[in-house]
Amino acid sequence: MDSTNVYGEVVGRIGGERVSVTLIVSDPAQDPHSYEASTRTRLELSLAELVVQNGGGYDEFVAEMLRSSDNSSTEVIDAVQASGRTPDATGEFNEHVWYDLPTMGRLADRIAQALGTVSPADADVFNGNAEDFKDALAALETRTNRIEARHAGSLVAVTEPVPWFDLTTKLVGLLATPMRLVVVDEAQRLNGDCIELLRHFHDHPKTRFALLYVGGYGCWEVLSKEADAPPKSSAACPSPPWPWRRSRP
Repeated sequence: MDSTNVYGEVVGRIGGERVSVTLIVSDPAQDPHSYEASTRTRLELSLAELVVQNGGGYDEFVAEMLRSSDNSSTEVIDAVQASGRTPDATGEFNEHVWYDLPTMGRLADRIAQALGTVSPADADVFNGNAEDFKDALAALETRTNRIEARHAGSLVAVTEPVPWFDLTTKLVGLLATPMRLVVVDEAQRLNGDCIELLRHFHDHPKTRFALLYVGGYGCWEVLSKEADAPPKSSAACPSPPWPWRRSRP
């Protein structure tokens, strides 16, 4: 049994037809942080031989159901524990570990070992499938390394504040010194996630930069919807609707 479809796919790749995978959260639009389990889910969890959860507070409902379950023999695999990652000096931690390819490789080994314990006769099959899965991860990691080498030193903007593993560290380093002015143009097009990402870097204890929002119609309205937006010591400057005309040569 798996907390989300991400881990269900990993277990399915390793177990193949020899396992039956049940997803607790199968809808990609469902936020596991706010998921409330049904009675049927609690029953299925109590019968599961293997449970794979993300951990790190992402799918806390799984831990809560396990604590209330009578199934003490269930093998539980925690992806965050498999990652070996811990909060940084500021106490921040990104629990979305399925974006980290080495972590998924270690998780595959743990899943193969756990499935082999449940079904020893199929252990070799599970281990072989795990190796194939890790080979696919290695090919993907080669591609990402090639992209990184090709764009080394480039600033990258993301639309969602999820893939922050190495990206956060590198951006914090770039924004740490010297003192910089970061200008965000077309600020009227920003959504809440983008503003939160900018606030995260602006308020980071190691960064040293001023943040200036510049935009056209609706800029201030967009920024004023966000609590504490713009962040302290930054400015929002909606562009006034100046009349203009193109001059002829």
